Amino acid sequence: MSKKAEGFSLRFVLINTGNISRKVLSKVLRSFDKNFERLQREFNLENETVQEEKTIQKNIAIQEKVTKDTVKNMKTDITDTVNIMENTRRTPGRFQATQGEENIMDEQDRKLIEKMMEYYAGDPKRVQHFLKVYEFAKLIGESESLDTETMHILRTAAIVHDIGIKISEEKYGSSNGKYQEKEGPAVAEPMLLALGYDEAVIDRVLFLIAHHHTYNEIEGLDYQILVEADFLVNLFEDGSSREAAQKVQKNIFKTNTGTKYLSDLFLN
Repeated sequence: MSKKAEGFSLRFVLINTGNISRKVLSKVLRSFDKNFERLQREFNLENETVQEEKTIQKNIAIQEKVTKDTVKNMKTDITDTVNIMENTRRTPGRFQATQGEENIMDEQDRKLIEKMMEYYAGDPKRVQHFLKVYEFAKLIGESESLDTETMHILRTAAIVHDIGIKISEEKYGSSNGKYQEKEGPAVAEPMLLALGYDEAVIDRVLFLIAHHHTYNEIEGLDYQILVEADFLVNLFEDGSSREAAQKVQKNIFKTNTGTKYLSDLFLN
């Protein structure tokens, strides 16, 4: 029998005992009530303690499950990230080249620049022009977060974009842009092949040479940035007016970086 039931039975017996005086009975009942209240408090306290322990155990179990799930998800995220980074490192068109690939591109750039300096021997104006275009193209391309393959094409095209000037002047007595576009690819192709450039890179570079003075159908960031870099240099070398720079800004420039450079150099 529980403590609570025992208390009720005792009270029943006391109430029905006729030989106990009212005074004694009243005293006993008061004592009983106190004991009963104490027992009830103890019972409630014990019950609350049990419930609290159950709640604590339940919360611990939930926390353990959450922790396990979190660790599992973190492991999965880390594995996925590593796989993405590994695939990115090996895949053309990614956002950043490895150090080894950067060294290869720098070496190819250096060799191509040396070939172009030999090609333009005795003509420092042409050499300095393509070097300035090359540096502007690199700056804009890096700021615009070009992927590795596109950046490689842009750098290469910037070095050889005006390669058609020399033969155009010899054949037509003019360095007009349309002559450059027409004659340049045939001169650039054997040079690039001799230096070991990939076929896909060569094809795109030849396309850019053949279109770098065509502004109404610009397609691709390499094309856009090459044009912007060339204008940044030409506007200075030609002594162009502020109005000319504003017109170029409105009609030609699209990248945030190129537009900022144009504004900083010619419009402020």
